[in-house]
Amino acid sequence: MDSKALKKPHAVCVPFPTQAQELGLPEVIFETTSASASMCFLQFAHVIEKGLVPLKDASYLTNGYLDTVLLSPKN
Repeated sequence: MDSKALKKPHAVCVPFPTQAQELGLPEVIFETTSASASMCFLQFAHVIEKGLVPLKDASYLTNGYLDTVLLSPKN
């Protein structure tokens, strides 16, 4: 091993960002998304195209509009 390799900083995993700050380490937050949340994100543009969102006014929260079936089984 050469002396340059020994001087390079090593990667450190610190479970809490506050600990990283106290130690003077750079921090990175990595968050994962569930499969269902990913599918919702991918389909949201289609819901907008169909005109289902955004809601026209607050009455849509109580008039049964939220019970609209978006997909029905094919017969």
